[in-house]
Amino acid sequence: MEETMGLPQRFPVIFNRVVLDMVEFGYSVRWSVLGCDEYGVPQERKRLLLIAAGPGEVLPHYAQPTHGMPGYGLLPRETISSTINNIPPDADDHNVEGALARWALSHRPSFDRHSLARTITCGGGEYNYHPSGTRPYTSREMALLQTFPLDFQFAGRFMRKQIGNAVPPLFAKAIYGEIVKSLRETDTEEAMGIFH
Repeated sequence: MEETMGLPQRFPVIFNRVVLDMVEFGYSVRWSVLGCDEYGVPQERKRLLLIAAGPGEVLPHYAQPTHGMPGYGLLPRETISSTINNIPPDADDHNVEGALARWALSHRPSFDRHSLARTITCGGGEYNYHPSGTRPYTSREMALLQTFPLDFQFAGRFMRKQIGNAVPPLFAKAIYGEIVKSLRETDTEEAMGIFH
């Protein structure tokens, strides 16, 4: 289960009840708040991740971070600049002029483009705008900051809502990759007769 990081604090009784119910049914449960930036997502996005395994099954571990600060043997963190600087001007859903027009008189303070973006939300977020301070992000920039591929095509009319509601693909890939790895290891061990 992937959710907003504040769920246990906002609804502690409900959250604890869900976890306890799972444990009472024999599930092993692990939960933690993980930073998406540690998995290649160029934004300050923290998510609650709850993993459970049925009775008798091995509870997978969380994926180890792939990105971090220098000196830890990890890839460097992705930034706004490293993510959106090379978008072709004719890319789908990248209407810079339209974004500028929407903010004609609303300049905001500029900020370091080599930093992380704030959490991308359905509406973009009031304080989540292009580092120049002159415009909001284009839909394509928002999609890239969520780690969708440049050529990803969104269906329907509510592209920004789809982008903001999505689990960042690189984060999902790391998490589910670790779960698949755990399941394969368990299957291999069972096939070799290690488990009884």
